[in-house]
Amino acid sequence: MKEPIARPGQTLKTHLSNVSDRLLSLLPEPYRPLSSAGLLHDVAKASTGWQHYLQEKVEGKDPKMVTHAAESAMAAAMISGWNRKNPPLIAYAIAAHHSQLKYRKNSEWFKTQKQRDADPELKDMILESMAWFRQSYGEFNIPGHLNLESSEKDVAIRMLTALLVDSDRLDAHCFSGGTVAIEAPPRSPQIVLPTRSTAIDSIRNRFREAICVETGHPFYRLTGPCGVGKTKAIMEVCDRLQAEKIIYVAPLKSILKQSADEFRVAYGAENILEHHSGYDPQEHQDWQIWKAQTERWELPVIVTSGVQFYESLLSNRASKLRKLRALINAVVVLDEVQTLPTQACKSILAILDQLTQHWGLKVILCSATQPKFEFCPRAASAPELVPLEVVAWCRGQMRNREYEWVGDLDWQAIGEQIDRSTLIGVNTRKAAQNCYYALLAQGIKALHLSSAMCPLHREQVVKAARQQLHRGQLCVLIATQVIESGIDISFPQAFKMMAPLDSIIQFGGRVNRAGEYPGAKVFLFDHGENLHSPEYAQAINVTRDLLQAYDDPFWDDHDLAIRDYYQQKFGFEGVNLEKLRLDLNFPEVAKFRCIDDNQITGYVQWGGGKRLIEALQEKIKNKEYLTLGDWKQLAQYAISVPQSQARHVQVEDGLRVWSGDYDEAIGAVLVDHD
Repeated sequence: MKEPIARPGQTLKTHLSNVSDRLLSLLPEPYRPLSSAGLLHDVAKASTGWQHYLQEKVEGKDPKMVTHAAESAMAAAMISGWNRKNPPLIAYAIAAHHSQLKYRKNSEWFKTQKQRDADPELKDMILESMAWFRQSYGEFNIPGHLNLESSEKDVAIRMLTALLVDSDRLDAHCFSGGTVAIEAPPRSPQIVLPTRSTAIDSIRNRFREAICVETGHPFYRLTGPCGVGKTKAIMEVCDRLQAEKIIYVAPLKSILKQSADEFRVAYGAENILEHHSGYDPQEHQDWQIWKAQTERWELPVIVTSGVQFYESLLSNRASKLRKLRALINAVVVLDEVQTLPTQACKSILAILDQLTQHWGLKVILCSATQPKFEFCPRAASAPELVPLEVVAWCRGQMRNREYEWVGDLDWQAIGEQIDRSTLIGVNTRKAAQNCYYALLAQGIKALHLSSAMCPLHREQVVKAARQQLHRGQLCVLIATQVIESGIDISFPQAFKMMAPLDSIIQFGGRVNRAGEYPGAKVFLFDHGENLHSPEYAQAINVTRDLLQAYDDPFWDDHDLAIRDYYQQKFGFEGVNLEKLRLDLNFPEVAKFRCIDDNQITGYVQWGGGKRLIEALQEKIKNKEYLTLGDWKQLAQYAISVPQSQARHVQVEDGLRVWSGDYDEAIGAVLVDHD
């Protein structure tokens, strides 16, 4: 038999050995037997059928596609020991390395002997591949099984797939003349401290100086009130932990942008990779280089969104799983950890917990309102990086606003109480728009901020609000939850529609932020338009109970109230994601989405959006591909609306364009929606 090749100029045996050697160098000691996946991942390419297919491709012909991943998985399963109830772990990764992880009960590689024998071409391909393998590598044991618990199996398969995909792609890349980046840990951060010495600076210095890092723990907690300077503290902690890579995860684009700017100053712009929907690589670098870096997360500091990170952890797609190779020996920082999606929280923490046990990961949980996570013992017992007595002192020093329950209020009643700059927090876009028009009828020209406005429009509103406040002008801002985190703005008073406890506390961080407004207050009120999902409503009901149970849940009784709140919040049941994960049902787990799928995206022709949309539509008409940079620019003009508004989102020349009204003050005018 002629020596089979993986690609012109490279023998199959060389390719398999290269991938296996790389896997062996990356896998932790308990999982090193799984490096056999490297030797077997392309074994079906040894068959006459696949070699003939490759030859015709090289000759410029158009042969019928001959697949090899599922067939290689079948051969690997038979070589390493077939068991229908407990198939070998390597077979999952091998079958997925060009596509996605499948569920064993409906996977194309999970076939019975009878099914294989019924397909002569498949049978011959597998037997021929197995014969070549044994001739090349001899009759030695290929361990495809490890004695693992279900949770360990899930993580082992995900990480093996990530490393197999990465090793396979890199070998092909190097063979074609490419180079592999030498990954180095982040340098010691150059933390820039303010030259002035205000009261808030003194509090931040006390907080940072109190950091105490006991090495050897899998999880750590960094608890601190809003505005205490947690980003600088994070850099200090990562330096003391000697992080080989830092992966910073946050829920909002505003937080990501602000933190990324601080990281650039501390670590150098060349060492920072932003990977989230709000980042435009064309502002900083060639987007093709950026795209390649996002596939592997190869730079020292990664700044990414919760959506990107959590959905990658739970994904079954090889391309998304590949970046998980960066988690080995890394430090993951989960900022605003209280925003972990409740339905996936147990599964996310279980995966991270496994990665801390065998893959060298360390996790820092950051929040002003820390959940206990009692269902994950190692997270629940995580040591505090700043002693809680110091946190309490900082919170006491930053007690620069009070909360007062004022009962039911309508928009007119709120308008009558506006005698200074005021922030009004509501829970839905409909409420925000109705409040805006009600105040306008009273002669109050407010600013409006909600996700009914595209990102660029929201940036302009925040800028206008800051300018009004800076000039001492009356500023009234009506905002949904988009104001609650990551926006550095400060009002002397606020009205907050009844909401979950963590939401109220985050909202409060936009009031008297630096102590510049003595006597600042947040008035909590109820309103008939307070409509939301069952889960959100349940969180509000828990908060109502806590307001009755504690005299001061926002300050004096903060820690006890937060503990009780999160015990109930993360007990909410939805889809039993963890049961699906432990059953290794990768496709069903991957259906989880951090963002409600019952929304439709449209692009608005506001500002420069009209000109951009027309230019991109012209490219589509000319059969040109839109680049990643094109899509990033377009994202600045995107809004997500309920399916009930789908009639206003029209597909025009390949793009979904919002055809409804778009107002300069309130954005998309949404009618008959919650």
